[in-house]
Amino acid sequence: MFFSLSKEPDTRFPHQDRFGSWWFSHDEGWHNFSNTWLKGYRQGATGNYAEFELAADCITLKHGKNRSFPLWWNDQTLTLTNLLGQGQPIRSDKRVMLFADWLIIENADIHGTIDTSPVSRDQAVDLLVQSLNHKVDYFQTFSNSYDRRLFVTGGIDTITILAMMREAGTFEQIEYQHFAYDYFTNHNMEKIREKHWGYRQIHHWTNENILLSGATGDEYMMRGPNTIALWCAWQDIDLVEILKKSTGYHVHYFLRPKNLAIFQDAYQRRDQIRDQYPTYTDLVRQILDVNANDHQHWHLGRTITWTPFLDPGLTKIMLRLSVDDLLSQFINAQISRDIIHRYNPILDLLLSDSKNQNMRQNLHRLSDIL
Repeated sequence: MFFSLSKEPDTRFPHQDRFGSWWFSHDEGWHNFSNTWLKGYRQGATGNYAEFELAADCITLKHGKNRSFPLWWNDQTLTLTNLLGQGQPIRSDKRVMLFADWLIIENADIHGTIDTSPVSRDQAVDLLVQSLNHKVDYFQTFSNSYDRRLFVTGGIDTITILAMMREAGTFEQIEYQHFAYDYFTNHNMEKIREKHWGYRQIHHWTNENILLSGATGDEYMMRGPNTIALWCAWQDIDLVEILKKSTGYHVHYFLRPKNLAIFQDAYQRRDQIRDQYPTYTDLVRQILDVNANDHQHWHLGRTITWTPFLDPGLTKIMLRLSVDDLLSQFINAQISRDIIHRYNPILDLLLSDSKNQNMRQNLHRLSDIL
């Protein structure tokens, strides 16, 4: 889902189309409907798509509530793009409109109402499963014309998707990493991978495909180091000391020097963090904002990435859990495991013992289970 809107065609892309007074340059997989260009899928506020709508020489960009891609505006070259942009980065809580030769940026409330009333572990899992089931139901409505593929990594998120999808129709469970090159990827992929780590892990086919992706699962299910560090510091919890005395899925990964530094720095600044976010609602809003601007990977060419975890509603549910329940998620991905168990407990046997370490160690069981 890469594009550029500028006054000149952009030859980094295979396609350049006149769009009002602008040139719309883009990768494969976009669809044109009269005065609209669209790519991706729309599911209310949580869809993963980009839509450009032209009316009276004004181009409006529409997308899901949490925009899945970064955005830059260069006022020197009059270029709006999500490909290796230069100039002003535009945060996800902004809406943009292009006129004849300028850009209007407006504030938008992307977080909405925040409910901080407590929920039990069982209640949270009920709500999370209900939300994921709605996404599976919608997936069935738009995906039948695509080849649908899932690469199970041995990590918690792709195993959750496997659990969600087992009764939801046919898809190919692949055991290989596939990346086909075309004009766009030949010209841009090396630099994209340097800037966006998620593209070092993506699959790509040149025909119409949907890749069932666990992208943003760590972040939106409260397993990402940055937001965990912020939450623990606000709660006056020294997570490093807890990790040193614990065993669980995340422990080895979180004790790596890079992540340790994140936890230690936040804990040292805990008074400052509490002053900056004086209420729990303020803290939740900041965590949602961090996630909204953590772009990982989005659609590439004719490969659409279905990203059911790209949903701030999941994070809102997680942040209503008790301290002990959230700590169990930080240490051992317990809430995520509970979700898998709701669908099929045996699939938990596929999960690697430790995040990002010997990931495929238990996948030899996959053929027996399936």
